[in-house]
Amino acid sequence: MAPLRPAVWHKAWTFRRPLHRFILRGVTLAGINSVTQPKARRVEAWSRLAKDLDFNLLPLISHEIGLSEAIEAAPRLLAGQLRGRVVVDVNR
Repeated sequence: MAPLRPAVWHKAWTFRRPLHRFILRGVTLAGINSVTQPKARRVEAWSRLAKDLDFNLLPLISHEIGLSEAIEAAPRLLAGQLRGRVVVDVNR
């Protein structure tokens, strides 16, 4: 499978957070605009993720909170005190 094309910055898109924090920390903001890819290619990419991704490693980069905890977590997230992805379970 050939790599998907990275998203191209468009003047209509906005990024509302200062980028210098990411640059100073050596973080690369990269993404893929999969919406423009044919459905068959997207299905292939998701199938590869399902097959190749070690789901046991996900807790190292993410954690889950309930919707009732979201307001409490927001200031910590904005202050950079939470790392990785925060998944909000709307049923909790």
